[in-house]
Amino acid sequence: MGFGFVFSIIFVLGGFAVVLFGLQTRVKLREMRHRERLAMIERGLVPPEEEDRPHLRSAVSQDRQRRLSTLGVVVVGIGLGLMLLISVAGRAPSAGVGVGGAIVVLGIAFLVNAFLCCREEARVEPRTPPAPGARSVPPALPELGDRPPADDHRPDLP
Repeated sequence: MGFGFVFSIIFVLGGFAVVLFGLQTRVKLREMRHRERLAMIERGLVPPEEEDRPHLRSAVSQDRQRRLSTLGVVVVGIGLGLMLLISVAGRAPSAGVGVGGAIVVLGIAFLVNAFLCCREEARVEPRTPPAPGARSVPPALPELGDRPPADDHRPDLP
């Protein structure tokens, strides 16, 4: 086995490790948000609405734009690095420009995508935050004795 083969295996496994780490981080974040909502409900507070509000969509679109532009810059950097590596170390300038240039074009496409797709979504005005010290009051729940009995519409089973 050559050094290149071992390096490529390590590179592929590292890519999978990065993806798995990102997924694990996202799962932990969602779990923490869920626990926070449950704790608020247990304390009698009304948790904020989920991400279906316009101000939250704006924050999500800005986050998406930032991620796409960061990805674009990283991919352009990888393309330029490969272009230089193949051109100098491989003594094949035309192959280096071809391979690295294709990856640079892909990175530029990510940058253009970040600019175009999120431009309209970012125009949503953010909602003003509540006043400091303001506390959400949960609606009053009826007592169990105040409710009429549930009306079951199930057929009688033998």
